Amino acid sequence: MDKVFIHSNDSDTADRRSPRMARPCHKRGSRIAAASLALALALAVSSAQAQSDLAYEAYKQGAYATALRELRPLAEQGNAVAKFLLGNMYETGGKGVSQNDGQAAFWYRKAAEQGYALAQSRLGVLYAGGKGVPQDDRQSAAWFQRAAAQGDTQAQLLLGWAYVIGKGVPEDDVQGYAWLNLAAAQGDEKAKEVRDSIRRLMTREQIAEGRKLSRELSAQITSQGETIP
Repeated sequence: MDKVFIHSNDSDTADRRSPRMARPCHKRGSRIAAASLALALALAVSSAQAQSDLAYEAYKQGAYATALRELRPLAEQGNAVAKFLLGNMYETGGKGVSQNDGQAAFWYRKAAEQGYALAQSRLGVLYAGGKGVPQDDRQSAAWFQRAAAQGDTQAQLLLGWAYVIGKGVPEDDVQGYAWLNLAAAQGDEKAKEVRDSIRRLMTREQIAEGRKLSRELSAQITSQGETIP
């Protein structure tokens, strides 16, 4: 992940507006067997990748019947992206399946538990609104936290807002500012608007602390990204 540049404008004159938000074989026979297994695995990976590419291209092109046919077996084989896309199809409906929040939550959770940030973020949204799952602000914030820590911009925005209003987490303007600042640094205009809005209610010490925390979080996210093979 590219490094995040943290906002450092000292101006505290932004208008206050109420923001709206709605991770050896030693015998010849053994060597041959190992080589054969490696080849079989390589072919399986290549086949799975080709199937994944076909599913994703069909999804992007709006060929949802094809996408659904290709995505479901991939999801059942453990492909996190396929699980996320199935969740999205069920959440929005009209994409080859009927709208079904329960199924959306099911597939999002499957992908989220594998560490897929986009699924974690969407699952957090479902918990916040009680769609397909019991409404639970703590669960919502917890999933936002996991996605935000991987650099997901939407999750950083929503987690920051959760801290600002104390929804699912203790109310904390410094934490809220820090996460909003990270999202704003990635170009999210809504995060920038909310960050600038709450800054008027913060002391200079709190703002400085929030910026410091932003830099620390950014370093952690970048370091984590660099350790992923």
